[in-house]
Parts: sequence; C-alpha cells; structure tokens
Amino acid sequence: MSTPDKQDGANDLLKSAGTLPEFGIALSNELDVIGYDASAGRSAALAELLGMSRTQGYRLLKGVNGPSVETLAKLRATGVSLDRLFDNLNGQSTETQELRIGGDVVSVVLQQGFDRAGYSAVAVLEDKGGWALRILKSNETAPASALPIRSLHFPFR
Repeated sequence: MSTPDKQDGANDLLKSAGTLPEFGIALSNELDVIGYDASAGRSAALAELLGMSRTQGYRLLKGVNGPSVETLAKLRATGVSLDRLFDNLNGQSTETQELRIGGDVVSVVLQQGFDRAGYSAVAVLEDKGGWALRILKSNETAPASALPIRSLHFPFR
C-alpha cells in the first residue's frame, strides 16, 4: 500500500467545498493550456514529475484526492497557474488581451465572472478609441462597459 500524499489545508478546503472533482477537471484543463502531455499516460507522467505514486497522480487528475500545499508548489514550478486554476474552480475566468493605454500597448489579464464591485482597476473604452486605465475607489462599482483588470504587464523599453 502506498503512502498517500500528505494532506493539509488545501485538500480540506477543496473537500469541504465539494470541489474535488472540479479540481481534477480544472487541473487537466490547465495542463492542456501549458501544453503538458495529453496522452493516456498523463497521470503517470504527472505523478513522476510531482514525486508521487502513479495512483496518487491518477487520483489527483480525477479529483478523488486534492493536492497538498507541497503539491501545489510543485505544480506551480511546472508552469501551472494557480490563479487560473482556482479562478476556474470559482466560476471565474481570466483572459489576456493587449490594449493600447495612453499610447502604450499593455498586456492585461482581464478578470471575468465577478460582480462589478470589488475591482481596484478597470479599462474603460475612450470615445476617441483606445482604452483608459481607471483606478476605482474602494466603494465604487465598475461601469458595465468596463473591463475588470486583474493585472497589467507593461512592455520593456
């Protein structure tokens, strides 16, 4: 009998939320996004990469068991976006777009699936074309036409 992956708060949180099966689906989707091997041996290859048994890798991808914090750190080291992974579990999605803000082309990660409150920044389409970055006050709600910003990536010059 193999020793199970040390379980901790991450697994307990997923289990209590009833999202273990959804975690497996979200993890598989995230592995697709980063171009990880999609063959029938995916769970065995993932298990080897994470230093766990083949059974544990299979159970992780199927959402039978959740990850430990250590496993999440190893997944992150392979290129898995934990933000995108957990956003997908919460019914939120992100999308990266390039917008022209103030004459510069900026890569922005847009957050979708939230209500319009709680953002700190949004991109607002200007009348003359292009986008303007708008910082919101803590009690301010984003306009319906605004794009909620999760993060900005400015080009190097």
